[in-house]
Amino acid sequence: MMNPRTGMRKHVWEAKYAFINGDEESSALRESDTYPLRRHNSSDWEREHRLDMNIQMRDIMPKPFSGGLIVRAGFYGRHYGQEAHYYNDDSGVMTEDWDLFNGLDYRQNVVFGEVDALGSFLDRKYGYIVTLKGEYVGNKGTFLAGTVSSPLSYRQFNLIPKVSFSRAFKRGFVDVGYSMVVHRPDVAKLNPY
Repeated sequence: MMNPRTGMRKHVWEAKYAFINGDEESSALRESDTYPLRRHNSSDWEREHRLDMNIQMRDIMPKPFSGGLIVRAGFYGRHYGQEAHYYNDDSGVMTEDWDLFNGLDYRQNVVFGEVDALGSFLDRKYGYIVTLKGEYVGNKGTFLAGTVSSPLSYRQFNLIPKVSFSRAFKRGFVDVGYSMVVHRPDVAKLNPY
């Protein structure tokens, strides 16, 4: 449906899906005073699914207001892996040193929904943006060091508000707002060792 005043579609929706697949391997020979010859093999991989959906609804406010609503939701599923193997040269035969082995198997799921109400009133002298975002993050994984493993689990739900009001003048504007930011631990901080 077209808006007769702006010539734009009144409501727009969009859905996107992406898959990310990455692998990396490396191998190196090293010598040291402790071990005459050592091989180090490592591999990293990542798989990620992303689903994003949003709907934009324009000109849904009654006069004297003008404004719209944006609704966004999504799911991100990530799976990371890493392994590092060390081999010692024992009389010309490479044998794995399991005490030095380390690795990571880590899954992260993020589910979120966000609603933005934005617009203006009184001939666009005053503007507003009000946002509320709900977000669930669930992490689960294991860090391996030799024969010892440690959990990398973390779960959290957050409601994140953001509010902004503005007043326009002939030679500028004033904007006042409030927002909140969430800082989450990375994998290294989740590992107690």
